[in-house]
Amino acid sequence: MAAALPPHKPAKPSTTGRAVLQARREPGQLIAGVCAIVVHIGFFALIVFGVSWQVKVPSPISAELWANLPPPESAPPVRESAPEPARAEPPPPAEPVVKPAPAPEVSVPSKADIALKAKKEQEAKQQEAKRRREQEEQAAREMKAREEEKRLDAKRFDAKRLDAKRQADAEKQRTADEAKQRAEADRLRAEADAKATAAQAARDKAISDYTGRIAALIRSRANIPDNVTGQPVIQLRVRLLTNGNVFEATVANPSGNRAYDEAVERAINGIRQWPVPDNPEILGRQRELLLKITHER
Repeated sequence: MAAALPPHKPAKPSTTGRAVLQARREPGQLIAGVCAIVVHIGFFALIVFGVSWQVKVPSPISAELWANLPPPESAPPVRESAPEPARAEPPPPAEPVVKPAPAPEVSVPSKADIALKAKKEQEAKQQEAKRRREQEEQAAREMKAREEEKRLDAKRFDAKRLDAKRQADAEKQRTADEAKQRAEADRLRAEADAKATAAQAARDKAISDYTGRIAALIRSRANIPDNVTGQPVIQLRVRLLTNGNVFEATVANPSGNRAYDEAVERAINGIRQWPVPDNPEILGRQRELLLKITHER
């Protein structure tokens, strides 16, 4: 009995039809579609004929005839083994079908996409223009700030220079004023000293003249004894009134010659009219005079 063949599955015409339609749409794939159909038919025939070749025919059974058959032993009935199913040879691996790469689909953008893209590009351009404008404005502000800083630095430098010049001029003027003041002070002091010196000299001369007149009057009134020899010197103290007139005259330091000293004292006591200074004011607050009378013969 022949082994049952596996049910044959008819090829799906829809696949072939689609392949043909696709081949029509894509002329480059026509040959690949035909090759695929031939490979499928060959593969199907190989399966069918391979299975039929593997069906085994059962071998014939021989038997002997006996006159007297021994009683049959009770033996378990032999179960006929079912024929082993024919094992189908595995089909050879099918060659891989290289599918051609599908052609890239070219998408045609719609008007809305084109408008959106144009809008985005316009916005991007506007943003870029705005960014550049902001950068230019920032650069202009920074440049203006730098120029303003330079101007302020120059102004501060000029102010410092002018201030330094003013200070130098003020110091120079102060030094000149101080020098002028010192010179004026020196001049005034020298003038005052000269006036004071001249006044003192005039005063000293007036006092010397006045004391000389007093000494001459005393000397003319003194009756010096003949036994007085040498040049004895007597010092007298003469006190004056506010108008410069003589108030009194006394011996301050005797000469050591008693006869000479007594003769001078008698002359002083005998004078009633003392000389009057030519300019009493020149004496100032001078109220006491010291004069020396030296004996001369």
